[in-house]
Parts: sequence; C-alpha cells; structure tokens
Amino acid sequence: MPGLKKRIPVIRLKNVSSGEEINDTLHSSVARATECGGKACLGSLMAMNGPRAMTGHMAMHPPAEPKDYSKSNEGQREPEKVLRLAREFIDSFYNSIGKFDTEDHTDRWAAIEADVMERGTYDLTGEELVYGAKLAWRNSQRCIGRIQWTRLQVFDARTVTTADGMFKAICNHIEYCTNKGNIRSAITVFPQRTDGKHDYRVWNQQLFGFAGYPQPDGSILGDPINVDFTQARLLSLPSRRSKNCPQGRPYGEVSGTICPEPCVARGLKGAAEGSPVCMELGWKGKGTAFDILPMVLSANGEDPEYFVIPEELVLMVNISHPQFEWFKELGLRWYALPAVAGMLFDCGGIQFPGSPFSGWYMVTEVGARDLCDPHRYNILADQHWADVPNIGLRSKLPDSGFQFFSFQEVGRRMGLDTSTPSTLWKDRALVEVNVAVMHSYQSSGVTMMDHHAASESFMKHLENEMKSRGGCPSDW
Repeated sequence: MPGLKKRIPVIRLKNVSSGEEINDTLHSSVARATECGGKACLGSLMAMNGPRAMTGHMAMHPPAEPKDYSKSNEGQREPEKVLRLAREFIDSFYNSIGKFDTEDHTDRWAAIEADVMERGTYDLTGEELVYGAKLAWRNSQRCIGRIQWTRLQVFDARTVTTADGMFKAICNHIEYCTNKGNIRSAITVFPQRTDGKHDYRVWNQQLFGFAGYPQPDGSILGDPINVDFTQARLLSLPSRRSKNCPQGRPYGEVSGTICPEPCVARGLKGAAEGSPVCMELGWKGKGTAFDILPMVLSANGEDPEYFVIPEELVLMVNISHPQFEWFKELGLRWYALPAVAGMLFDCGGIQFPGSPFSGWYMVTEVGARDLCDPHRYNILADQHWADVPNIGLRSKLPDSGFQFFSFQEVGRRMGLDTSTPSTLWKDRALVEVNVAVMHSYQSSGVTMMDHHAASESFMKHLENEMKSRGGCPSDW
C-alpha cells in the first residue's frame, strides 16, 4: 500500500558465549545465489569449479579448480550483466563519498553506459579501483583479519603490458608489504579481462611457496601441496599446436584440469604431450626442503615466463622454541609474508584475473596447517618419512636444508608417550609447535597474530559492521 515502508527481512544471530543477540539485515542485499544446494552445504570448500558467491558489490574468489594454474578462459561478460553489476557498484561508490544522485553520479553512469554499449566493458577510475579493492576485502567472508580493510594499500598496475613489468610490480608489492618484518597489507591489480584470451595471470597460488619434489620411494621432498605446480604436466603452450590433437588447437592449460577440449580434460589419447611446468620454463631448484618457487607470470595471454625472486626480498624466519633448545635442530623455517596470488578480483562487472593480495599470518596457519597438516610438511606424523607414501617431508638427502629426524621426535623430546594416539601426544606437541612459531616470528620482529587475538579483533569488526551496515559477510 502507498505510504508503507518496505519490510526488511531480519536474521537474528546469537553469541552463545555472551548471550547477546544481533539482527542481520545486510543479507537482503545479496545479488547472487550461493554455491550451496538443498542437500549439501559447500561452505567449507576453499575453492570450487567456478566463482564463489560473495556478499556485496565486488569479490575476490578462486576462478577455477585449485590445480588449474592457468585459470579458465571465461571470456567477456554479456553487456547486460556488466551494466547490472556496474550500476550496483557505482551507486555504492557515490553513496560512500556522499554524492549519490548528484550530477557527477549521473554523468559518470552515462559515460559507463556509453563505454559498455560501444566495447562491452568500461574502465574504473583510480578512485573507484581503490574503493572496490577495499570493499572486496571487507566482503571476503573467509578472512578473520578484515578489521584493517580501510588501510589496504592498492597498487594500480593496469598499465603494465609485459610479464617483466608484472614481475617488477610484484617485487615492489613484496618490498612494501614485508617492510622489514612490520607487515603491511596490499593488493596489486593488473589489467582487466577483455575477451578471456589476453589475461594477465599469476600462475602461483601464493607469491611465496616451497617446491615439492616427488622421490622414487614415494616420499615428498619439500611441500607436497606444491608438487603439481613444481612438476605438473603442461600441455602445449599457446604459441604451439599439438600434432596429435584431432582439432589441431593450441593449448595453455594444466593437464587433468579445465581444458578447451574434452579429449584433453579426460586425458584421452591424442591429448598434447606434457612436460614439467617450472622445469620446462627453465627453472631448476636446489633440491632442498625449502626451495622458494619462481614467479610464473603471463601477460596479455602470452606464454608464461618464470622469474626468480631476489633473495633479499624473501624474509625468512627460522623456527626455534623458547624452552626447547633442541627445536632449532629440526631446521624448520617459513617465509614472513603470506600473499595469495591465485584469486580473481571481481569489481563492478569487471574481472581482474591477476590481483595478488597479501596480509599477515595468524600463528595456526603456519604452526598447525603448513607444518603439521598430513598433506603438508606433516612433522607430527606417527611414522618415519620412509613409511609415509606421498606425504610428509623427506629429510636425509644431502644438503636438503633439513636435519634428519623421525617425525615422532618432537613428542619424544618433549618426554611424551608417543606409543599410542590415546595419550594425546599430538595435541600437546601441536601446541608447542605453535608456541615455537609464535616465538620465532615475534623474536625476529615479524608481524604475526595469535588466533585468540584474531578472534577478538573479528568480533570487534563484526560489532563495527553491524553498526555501519547491518551485517558482516561470514562463512566458516
């Protein structure tokens, strides 16, 4: 009826610790459906085959399967969709600067409409890009450290035209963010997607990562999560054609993931013959447990190129324990800067496939996940490395950079009974690994948060968001 206000649906959220209840209204502004279905919740998946829906006007999400280092060539969006998403974004932007429905707002929208109708897309202004990148972090529902979203440094690298230019921009990003250990958050944005055939891409999942080398006995030297990137099989690069492909088409995809032809995706006879990614490009690691992978970049849809990151830009932290002197004998180390590179920045209807983003570590990311997860370095495994096929960290090779020891040694040196899991020795050892990581980063002057402080900061962020916009995108 005329004169009646539209009723905004409310979701009541209760804090089970304090008993406090809050009303979420932000969910009503969601423009896209979630990935979850009626029979399955997919919220726990870190990456899926296609964009994850994000609350708000722009997002940062994985564009394809985790092993799809070349991403998927989606092509340019339909003009109607670009205009719809652009309208939401531009309205939000002008509302944020107090100029909604002004002449500037109207003129800007008219210019965007004209651009989209003429060439199917438009260009963000520098101010719009900064606003969009900060809002993307603010809307990133998996990030617990978003309370700092307004302080994000945005590096506009949209004028870059070569892989060498991309590498220089990334080196600048790393140097700024590392800041001698006083970590700062930033995002570097490379040119936007046009037709999907001329993307600017960072093939690495993170700017820093340790190589993984499969050994003849089935063990892994280094980080098992990076075996595919270190030694995955590349199909023919775009500059070549497969003689065996029935279509005679050029390829630039990783074997076994998303490919332009079904025969390649299924690995059938006739698919292009592959070779190791980094090694084909010319890179050769030292063969240690902590070899920093090269940066693999491609500009304007060209073949990927590799670049060795200068040692002076890689701030490393050697892991020791405040009480256990023997802990440093394990030879563990990790890099200071966590920088996600395999994410697509989606803003106002425009997609940026190359947009590395970095923040700072929470202790459990390194201590519990990177060092102790069974599919990672797995330093708390029950067995010796020779008894653990496909996972774990092989350590007795000459000059491996890692001391030879049985994985149970952490627990045994602590004086724990490691004969059976029921003694919960792994739980106690895991806590001490995290204590060692936290101690090492702090004593080295490198920014790191503990998970308790991070949780408290998120609750403060939630409080701020409820006051400012009636909700906070979250999905854990």
